Amino acid sequence: MAVLILSHPDEDAHVQRMVAELDKLGYPWFIFDPGAFSAQISFEASLSSERKRSTLTFCEKHICLEDITSVWYRRPRPIAGDETLPPLERLFIERESKAGVWGWLRGLEAFWVNPVDAIRAAGHKPHQLQLAQKVGLAVPRTLITNSPEAFLAFYEECHGNVIYKLMGYPWYIDEGGIPLSLYTTRVPRDMIAQAHRVSACAHLFQEFIEKRCDLRAILIGNEVFTVEIYGLTEETYVDFRVDYSQIRYAPHCLPDQIREALLAMNRAYSLVYSAIDLVFTAEGQYIFLELNPVGQFGWLDRQCGVPLYRTLADLLVKGTW
Repeated sequence: MAVLILSHPDEDAHVQRMVAELDKLGYPWFIFDPGAFSAQISFEASLSSERKRSTLTFCEKHICLEDITSVWYRRPRPIAGDETLPPLERLFIERESKAGVWGWLRGLEAFWVNPVDAIRAAGHKPHQLQLAQKVGLAVPRTLITNSPEAFLAFYEECHGNVIYKLMGYPWYIDEGGIPLSLYTTRVPRDMIAQAHRVSACAHLFQEFIEKRCDLRAILIGNEVFTVEIYGLTEETYVDFRVDYSQIRYAPHCLPDQIREALLAMNRAYSLVYSAIDLVFTAEGQYIFLELNPVGQFGWLDRQCGVPLYRTLADLLVKGTW
């Protein structure tokens, strides 16, 4: 019996904190980074009508995958071929390796946090908003469009109180290899003169909602932990991720109706874990913003003393909820 952690341990502090909790519980664990396949990792899987057996070998460790009882899908790196190879050969290696390794892992009779396909299904913001509305949550006035005319009408309808946010990939790499990230930003009025650029692709615009604070709800099994997040600058008021040194925290107790609606979203996506962001208005209204099936939680455990690592570790050891 053991927990398999799918992540790169050197790039995510969450992993080291989690293994420390598993050590306290006396439960064995292994870390597997698919990004290290196949240069540093050997994979072998055999199957017949009578038996099934598979192993991973790396760092002089041999892991029998049939002994894995729980899998924590944290943030594994993608399988990547040797960059010195011809492009077509590299693409072939990446596709076949992904099909073999991930295809086998999906067949493990283990408890997943979260299942790979559930993470993929839950990763679409437009669908999240529709699901949130369906389970009874309030959502911001939203426009998804590539029509300049629709954008201009929406901008005026919201009296210029409009934000823009990414729907897809959260960051990009520029020509110099520098990571670029686009936070949620208010759309300035001078954008009106450039409205024609909206036609280039689909964009997500929302009405900017004045708020008492942001809320981050961490769902672990049937447990819901919620923290109030107050931006102390104009930038962090719009998006607290801009500067974590310029926010303060407080615990929050959700009404049962909101709590059950959030859990209903997790169940709809077959998720065991998620991080959900909401707005809490001065009038006491809760407004859903988005759900992240692999969202960050470590800084809340540290800043607020919320037992998130221990709760998740207990769940992985238990292997059910």
